[in-house]
Amino acid sequence: WRFLLPITAASKILIVGYECGHIQQYFMKLGFSDVYYCTDKPPQVTNSSNNKTQQNIIAYSDLEMRSELFSFFDAVLYPHGFFKAELSSSEAESYSYIKKFVRSGGILFIGFTNGFFLKKDKFYYSYLWKIKKALKKSGYTLTGAYGATPDQFSPEYVFPLTPQAISFIIRHRYVYKVSSILLRLLASPFAARLLMYLFPAYFVTATADAM
Repeated sequence: WRFLLPITAASKILIVGYECGHIQQYFMKLGFSDVYYCTDKPPQVTNSSNNKTQQNIIAYSDLEMRSELFSFFDAVLYPHGFFKAELSSSEAESYSYIKKFVRSGGILFIGFTNGFFLKKDKFYYSYLWKIKKALKKSGYTLTGAYGATPDQFSPEYVFPLTPQAISFIIRHRYVYKVSSILLRLLASPFAARLLMYLFPAYFVTATADAM
């Protein structure tokens, strides 16, 4: 999913989520200089030589205290969706809150599990239609929606939700599992419009409209 983002090494990135510190490290190893990680727990103070990393870890509850970060980020990433610290707010309210840290035209990226199949406290789940509605209400313009299988953590396939892409995925994943007649039906454009809401996970990208 990292290749879905229109970013460069000069982009300022905020990663929000539980157990996403390794993603911050990934971007920093690629040469990104401004990569912040916002978590639900205060950062641990260590004697690590990488002071830059330590300084760029922020507790979610302290984020608003960093006024220098308002309209600062080119991209805000929720690779695993929301975490428990945010669940007291609606999705639309959370998007509105985080928008103050995104520059106009900046990117918001969200990964989430499909609530039709998984409803466990450990994972954030939602629905594609619900995410789209919340983004529009919060002042974002949807720029991309992608299905992911088998999950958003280690996806084998990440694909745009178009009839052609869905047909390709269905044919390749189920070619040896269902009959040829059923496979043709599932890979039809009509079936694609129904199946787009039934994949196990999704990634969504949106741009922040001007305030």
